[in-house]
Amino acid sequence: MKNKPVFINEGGILVKIDVDALLVLEVDNNYVRFIGPDKEYTCKTTLDNALANLPPGMFVQVNRACAVSIRHIEQLDSQHVTVAGQQLVIARGYFSKIKAHLFILGDKRSMAAHALTR
Repeated sequence: MKNKPVFINEGGILVKIDVDALLVLEVDNNYVRFIGPDKEYTCKTTLDNALANLPPGMFVQVNRACAVSIRHIEQLDSQHVTVAGQQLVIARGYFSKIKAHLFILGDKRSMAAHALTR
């Protein structure tokens, strides 16, 4: 999928999307909303299918109905993640999965891993 353009089937029309600009993927009944800074698209699919067909490692699920672009995370704690000023709930069990996608300076585990590679 690398370097291939991504299109969303929006009501029978194929619309090219800028994956790098996407902020949040959000489930809305049988649809997924692809939310960017200026535009939003809706496609009849599952969140799992959307994540499987987007570039690997670019998005991380924060709860059963929402995934965020790791490039656009502004801050997070064990209960909330902020993307583009919007605070989203992190469900139990997802925080460690989110952290696994990030390099965290000052984190004890990243410091230990760095020490092992020296």
